[in-house]
Amino acid sequence: MCTEQEPLDCHRTILVARVIEDHGISIEHIHSDGHLESQAMAMRRLMAKFDLAEDDLFNEPAKRLKMALSRQEQRIAYVRNEFRVDGAEER
Repeated sequence: MCTEQEPLDCHRTILVARVIEDHGISIEHIHSDGHLESQAMAMRRLMAKFDLAEDDLFNEPAKRLKMALSRQEQRIAYVRNEFRVDGAEER
């Protein structure tokens, strides 16, 4: 899917690959050293990155993944301040 050095830093991994997988297409990310990583494994790493990989009494895995994706989106997204909605948090 992507040739970023770190797939978790790529918008394709965080945004596009999720939609493609929902259509039944398998996603593999190419790391800088040439090894392949499935989208599922990348998402497990993403959850671990934000300490959301472990079972939680209050949040099921899908919710924890959504939380991790949201945090990563905030971290890697390019935001033009003129398009911010009033009340949006500053980064």
